[in-house]
Amino acid sequence: MLQKLRVAPLVAIWYSASVLAVWSAKRVLSELPCPATLCVVQFAVAVAGTRMVLPAAARRMLYGKAEVRVVRAIALAYTSGFLLTNAAIAIAAPSVIETLKAAEPLSTVAMAMLVLGEHERWQTLLALLPIVVGVAMACSGAIAFNTFGVVLAISSNLAFSGRAVLTKSLKRDHPSALVARSDACLFFHVSRCGLCLLIPCAFVLDARTLLASSTGSTSSEGGAGDGAGDGVGGGAGGGARIGLLLVLNGMAHALYNGVSFVVLAKVSISTHAVLNIVRRVLVIAIAAALFATPISAFNWSGVALAVVGVVLFAASKTRGGVIRTRPKNLLPV
Repeated sequence: MLQKLRVAPLVAIWYSASVLAVWSAKRVLSELPCPATLCVVQFAVAVAGTRMVLPAAARRMLYGKAEVRVVRAIALAYTSGFLLTNAAIAIAAPSVIETLKAAEPLSTVAMAMLVLGEHERWQTLLALLPIVVGVAMACSGAIAFNTFGVVLAISSNLAFSGRAVLTKSLKRDHPSALVARSDACLFFHVSRCGLCLLIPCAFVLDARTLLASSTGSTSSEGGAGDGAGDGVGGGAGGGARIGLLLVLNGMAHALYNGVSFVVLAKVSISTHAVLNIVRRVLVIAIAAALFATPISAFNWSGVALAVVGVVLFAASKTRGGVIRTRPKNLLPV
């Protein structure tokens, strides 16, 4: 009971920061469609926050060339996942994107089978069926549907699954490396490498939009149009609001990821999986309410079915989902 009382405030912070991160991301991207720039802010805050809590030794590159290649591959997959997620949120309803992201176990199982040679028990594979059907139901009918947004969300699932498979490969093939023994150390180096990748991406992908927004705000300052203050083109006030939202999103994003790591250290993996499912359902519901996304009873039934599938999947994995693993290393490290 005492352990639950200690974890409960952390879970509340985790959920609140997650909702705030999704809300602020959609607000920023609605006014300033620059997902790469948003990622830069998110990763910069994550790097700064992790750097403050890690000892100096853990912040140095204390692993060999083979581990460096794997860490860089993890960073590429991790960074691509968030970039694709932000791009999807920019053009589609956050509730739809969060529902699609609940299907990440599908791509993770497939990728683990192809890359690591892991074969799941039939109970685990059977649990994937309600996830597929539920996501299809949740994203059909009257709900706001955007084909490109769906493609981006599914692509982000593939990227995050690649991150998971590569991380498992790192821990399996290089168990003595510091980044394999410390999740916080790995998170710092992956975020740092990701930030280095994102800065040139933001310059290439978002420079034109940022320049157009800056020009629009400059021209609107001298006029008396009714649109002043309605976006980035609303002058200094609009720019300051976007800046505050960017900082708020970066802090919320880093907080919910960091607190999730702390909660995982205090509870079992299965408990954390269930808590994460509840978090996702909460985000879907609140995002639908905040952004007035029409969700029918059929759509909600699909969300519920997908959640049941994820719960069954997590329970099966906890009981030992993998029945065979090829021992040889299939990754080019």
